[in-house]
Amino acid sequence: MCPMLFMHPLIPAAIAMVAGVLAAWQFTLPAWPLLGLAGLAGIWLLWAGWARGRIPAWLFSLFCLLIGAGLFSQHASRQLHPGHVSLWLNSRPQLLQARLVKAPEPRGKNTSLLVEARLLDKRLVSGLVSLSLSGDLPAPEVGELIRTRVRLKTFTSFANPGSFDYAAFMAAKGIRVRGYVSPKQGFAHLGPDRQQGVGLWFEKLRQLLGRLLDRLPPGPDRGLLRALILGQRGGLPRGVRDEFAATGTAHLLAISGLHMAMVWGLAVLVLRLVLAAIPGLALRVPVPKLAAGLALLPCLAYAALAGWSTPTLRAFIMAACLVGALMVNRPYRASGGLALAAVIITALWPNSPLELSFQLSFTAVCCILLVAAPLARRLEKRRPASRLIWWILGSWLVSAVVGPLLLPLTMLHFHQLPWLMIPANMVAVPLLASLILPLALLGAGLGLIWPQAGLAVWEPALSGAGWLLAYIKYLAAPDWAVAHLAGPGPWAAGLFYALVLALAVMRGRWRLICGAGLAAAMAAALILHITPPSPDGKLTVWMLDMDSGHATVARLPQGQVMLIDGGGWRGSEFDFGQAVIAPFLWSQGVSKLDIVAASNSSMEYCGGLPFIARWFEPREIWTNGHSPGRGAYAGLIKLANQRGIPLRTNKELSPINKLGGAEIMIVWPPPKGVPPGIKKASDASLWLGLALKETRLWLPGSNGYRVERHLAPRLPQGAGQVLAAANGGGRGSCTDELLFRLRPKTVLVSASCTGKKPLAAVRKRLRRAGAQILTTKAGGCIKLVTDGGGWKISDYLQPRRKCN
Repeated sequence: MCPMLFMHPLIPAAIAMVAGVLAAWQFTLPAWPLLGLAGLAGIWLLWAGWARGRIPAWLFSLFCLLIGAGLFSQHASRQLHPGHVSLWLNSRPQLLQARLVKAPEPRGKNTSLLVEARLLDKRLVSGLVSLSLSGDLPAPEVGELIRTRVRLKTFTSFANPGSFDYAAFMAAKGIRVRGYVSPKQGFAHLGPDRQQGVGLWFEKLRQLLGRLLDRLPPGPDRGLLRALILGQRGGLPRGVRDEFAATGTAHLLAISGLHMAMVWGLAVLVLRLVLAAIPGLALRVPVPKLAAGLALLPCLAYAALAGWSTPTLRAFIMAACLVGALMVNRPYRASGGLALAAVIITALWPNSPLELSFQLSFTAVCCILLVAAPLARRLEKRRPASRLIWWILGSWLVSAVVGPLLLPLTMLHFHQLPWLMIPANMVAVPLLASLILPLALLGAGLGLIWPQAGLAVWEPALSGAGWLLAYIKYLAAPDWAVAHLAGPGPWAAGLFYALVLALAVMRGRWRLICGAGLAAAMAAALILHITPPSPDGKLTVWMLDMDSGHATVARLPQGQVMLIDGGGWRGSEFDFGQAVIAPFLWSQGVSKLDIVAASNSSMEYCGGLPFIARWFEPREIWTNGHSPGRGAYAGLIKLANQRGIPLRTNKELSPINKLGGAEIMIVWPPPKGVPPGIKKASDASLWLGLALKETRLWLPGSNGYRVERHLAPRLPQGAGQVLAAANGGGRGSCTDELLFRLRPKTVLVSASCTGKKPLAAVRKRLRRAGAQILTTKAGGCIKLVTDGGGWKISDYLQPRRKCN
């Protein structure tokens, strides 16, 4: 028999319910059979409770497993209402009338609005729309109707293996449509809507506090207070958020149990003092119980002001369980409250276990309970004089232990290993809990009644926020402060937490047996995840979905890996190397590259290559020989010189380079320089060819029609050729001369889902040449595989997405 250590009966039920959701998500199970079986299990539960006087734990867990799977399947199979705004979009600006339902949030120079659509081109519609409002326009009031002409778009994600599904993330919040509102489009305030409710009243309070916060001096310290009070992180610059992530303190920016515990504890203290001062009240009712119960009201208000996020909801449910146990004179077990919160949240929002906030929140509290329970028992045995010292040491120890226990989960999602996590949390958590957060919340409460008093209290909180930001910036400054790596993979991370749970709840030989088995399985899963696939004698190429940028990955027959280009948006802080290319490479078991090639120096082609060159240690970097200049290309050249990575230009490379059983051809520019008639800088881009036997893929970079016409007579002819359209199918690409020479059956286009490429003229030429057009905007990442006898081509998205 396997003995368990004080396992609450709700814990197996919560685990079973979450497991049911994961099973339904992984295997796409039908909803109604599962709900029918859950109904039968529920009848069995009632009969067992009535006949035997108790409910078997295994039967209750089975019921939770079935109900979790059934509710998720039902949620996933729901169809959009025929009048949903996302079903009526087109490529032109449309007249939108909507109601503001969330407090506006600053996002850089713009303001983020969440509105509920009412009319779209005079058609009745429904659904939430995320609008980015130009900073030149005043934000409306919550509950106010607005009208604007805006081009609406659906959310799209980078459709590559390993990429974060941003569209699904927003859809889980009920938001599927976005748009940008500028002064030129017109923005009319139509006055308050007649339909008002409690939710809008709380949002109005949030907007009021947001405007009060705007009266503080601008800066990241004000953005930190906004994140702590309202849960709005848009006021923090991206660099500051990256510093919190690099030091393992990003969890401090999300409103969670720490914030809720501070509100409840402070409310209990104040209420006990006030109620005890009322004559005769303490003789009639137990003041501690009354204070604990009434303290839930400010907790409820704060949770509503914070937007009812998953961590906030979980913390409120646990506090309510504590108060309930106190009211009925029953011992409170935090593990039971946590399990009940998991069951309630999963039942109300079946997709929540798939969200990162749910996973981090519940995992963090589980780890805290595992560490804090032994510390609390030791603290009770100490003398009152030494308890404060031991409490401080215990807080530091919890911060030091819980952070590493969360690493497998954070590395799985963020691929970061913050080396200074422990010293960062040991200072940041006490500073936040003892100074910044109490003053921030006290100032918010006073600000709703007396604005000047709230601003006065926020002044020292602003100073504390500045100290915290300076400390985090100092720790994040060294290059070695954070490492970017593949992470453990989902199976290895899951087995790690199963191992921790087994070691915590088991005793005797079962702990040894299960621990050894789970540790061996975890090690095997980790090795399989980070081990690259064995050479298969085939040339495999992926054209990644990069929105408006370009990136192509090639795995050669003998296992070598090459990256051609890796860029994205101009003028954006978004790092395509870190956010898109690296997760794809890690998902394929690639941790080192043999060659990184930059076709040219523009951001669309090399914006993400500095990150890749730093963390994937390429043996060589190929360029077209342009001078470094500025921007990402200059950073790539500087990094190569610092790390001693050989730089090879078209003048040093052979026209045909044999590597890994394949041929890499350098078609353009010529070693002696481009001919006098070709003057544009984009026409000096590297033109590469990848070949295995007579099967070829041509990557012309950004070269235009002059280069295509110049090279067409010199290119080989053959049946197994595929062409990647230059510049994403832009003007001057895919000339008739080039198509007549190559006669490609398929042309690949790297294009944005919201852009117009490939252009209509390019499409016309391709249809006339009889070439099939495959775009990343429709199918996502395009995969090509050949053994030398022709290409086998497949899309990542099945079915393909529809772009508007």
